[in-house]
Amino acid sequence: GRILGFRRSKRNTKEHTSLLQVEGVNTTESAEFYHGKRVAYVYRAKREIDGSKIRVIWGTVTRSHGNSGVVRAKFRSNLPPKSFGASVRIVSGFILDWVAVSEFFISILVPVPVPSVIDSFKKKKNSIITSAYHCILFFLNLLNFGMFLI
Repeated sequence: GRILGFRRSKRNTKEHTSLLQVEGVNTTESAEFYHGKRVAYVYRAKREIDGSKIRVIWGTVTRSHGNSGVVRAKFRSNLPPKSFGASVRIVSGFILDWVAVSEFFISILVPVPVPSVIDSFKKKKNSIITSAYHCILFFLNLLNFGMFLI
């Protein structure tokens, strides 16, 4: 999607709510699919933090705006005006739900205790290792579930 700007009236701007145009969405009915989805504004900063110059501001699509498929989104911190016209990534909630489901099943089906090293990686929420950890859990879950079906 694209960031159009802030929600506003004739003279006042509401910086806490951003307007997004999702590609391929032209009606209010088709925009309803995106309600509640997570949105990521990824940008590159000048100074490194934890070895990376890439940063993310996360938000959530709250509702539709108008009749042409534009949606409103609230971000954790207000978007900078420099972001107007930039692209955002809309993350499907399906992936996030599968991570939670796989953790639930892996805790039930695997009697082996998880090493403390992996637990320390879980505390770093935005690291690549954490997403790899979730993928491993998901595939272990599928393998264990397949073993019970045989």
